Amino acid sequence: MKKLKYIIPVLLIIGAIIYFNNRDDFELKKVKNTKENIVFAVPFAPVSYPIIKMIEDGTFDNDTLKSELILWKTPDQLRALVASKQADVFAVPSNVAATLYNKNIDVKLLNISIWRAMWLVSRSDDKKTLADFKGEEITMPFRGDMPHIVFMELAKKQGLDPEKDFKLNYVPSPMDAAKKMIMRRTDNALLIDPAVSMVIEKSKSGLSSVVAPDIYRSVDLQDEWGRLFNTENEIPIAGIMAGSDILKNPKLLKAFNTAYKKATEWCMEHPEETAKMVVKHIPQLNENAVTDAMKNVLLKSIDANEVRPKLEAFYKVLHKSKPELIGGKLPDDVFYFGNKKQTKATLKSSSVPGYMGFVLTNISDFNINEEQQKELLALKDNFKPKAMPINQKIVALAKTIKQKSLNRSDAKELEKLSKEFGILRIELDEIKTTCRDAVANVLTKEQWESLVEKYNKANPYEMGDPLGRMSPVPNYMIDVFHVDNLKLSKEQINQLANWSKDRHSNAVMAHSKIANLEKLIRQLSLEKKPKDEIVQKLKEMEKIRHKITVTKTVCRDFMKNDVLNKDQWDLLTKFITNKL
Repeated sequence: MKKLKYIIPVLLIIGAIIYFNNRDDFELKKVKNTKENIVFAVPFAPVSYPIIKMIEDGTFDNDTLKSELILWKTPDQLRALVASKQADVFAVPSNVAATLYNKNIDVKLLNISIWRAMWLVSRSDDKKTLADFKGEEITMPFRGDMPHIVFMELAKKQGLDPEKDFKLNYVPSPMDAAKKMIMRRTDNALLIDPAVSMVIEKSKSGLSSVVAPDIYRSVDLQDEWGRLFNTENEIPIAGIMAGSDILKNPKLLKAFNTAYKKATEWCMEHPEETAKMVVKHIPQLNENAVTDAMKNVLLKSIDANEVRPKLEAFYKVLHKSKPELIGGKLPDDVFYFGNKKQTKATLKSSSVPGYMGFVLTNISDFNINEEQQKELLALKDNFKPKAMPINQKIVALAKTIKQKSLNRSDAKELEKLSKEFGILRIELDEIKTTCRDAVANVLTKEQWESLVEKYNKANPYEMGDPLGRMSPVPNYMIDVFHVDNLKLSKEQINQLANWSKDRHSNAVMAHSKIANLEKLIRQLSLEKKPKDEIVQKLKEMEKIRHKITVTKTVCRDFMKNDVLNKDQWDLLTKFITNKL
């Protein structure tokens, strides 16, 4: 087994920081990774234990692949690791995974594996529900993240105001909450195992047994969730997410998922052995506490595609309360690893907001009366049959243009299709603008202002990856440098660099113009500016988009005819096709 390099903060860890965390017989150790190292970013938590088990078993050992483990302490550290691409595979809270994906970061959810881990602990043994804590102080880690967001939803579900009916004392991490319990500076805290078990264990030994005796597991938040939402006593708390680099190796990820699931089952069946194994790798943890934690948590790995219905039910609760908790919307198909649709559609069908969908999805937020609701539903029945066929044509045409480009269709044919594509987009936005005016006539001035405020908050404008959404024609010049084993010569690289050198400033300017126009069109629409003014900007934008399509086609022909050999071109087109 290869010796792993651990990056561990030099801190006294009282509690563990948790945030969790199609059968495939392909064995992981037989897969050659394209990178020298595979880096896992995980917390001191049960979600990490199956990975440690796989390391112990030598699952990752082969001649080309080495493993590195990075331990993160807070969700903000996790987000920084994802943004900087310092790791390949991440253990993440489920809502953080959705938020990252909806911010156009190239990630996919592999599985959900932590279903029971959150507890309210107390010095009192008579508190059995959240309502029993009304009026009392509760020490709360990770404000605005898990587990705080689950506490908020449980409180609101039973008619309690989480900020007024409880005295919430926010602390940076579960470690800080655990310290307060041990030092008897708080009587109640929301913790996640094994932090719960470590606090209880320490309260029974040494000086702590005098200072902080009798700490109880008071309320199982998972039981509360099941009771209040009339569902199973489980919450899709956290799981494993893949970063952009390793997504290029789906066979490795499938094999990882299979091995991880087996290791998860072993950990649940062998709590004592798991504890011995874990403390060997993470000596800051206590063996007895980890054993107890494994007897109280539910570690069950379910592949992303299979777990989607349960996860979306959880996401909908969070979205209704505060859309930004999951990045403003439910993640689409591509978020779930294993889904047949493996490439995120970054090319937008429309630049005008979807008012009808947003209002009806969040109808309880706008104090809409029964009569208004009837009018809105009637409008929906009127506009949907007009907009949907056009949207479907846009999506289908974008795919056709990409495929014809890859098949070396004539440049004039692609130009014709590109113009048709732009006309359809404008037509769709005209319909959506007419729909906007109809919705605005139904709502009061205050309701409309609330809609604009909530829409901007739930959908902050982000430029994202402009190169990926400006034209349906593939980005040959970008993709050519991301294909494994293409083996470009120095001369070929110089040819590509010289070709793009003279065109780079124009391309950047065009992309910037489209991004600014998209932002302006959205603002004009939200401000209820006249349709003619919006259409004028839409036409201006589509004219620039068409020029980009023409330039990309010229680039394609240059690369195919003057730079790449047949094998290289075939590798490039295969790479792009796999992204469609």
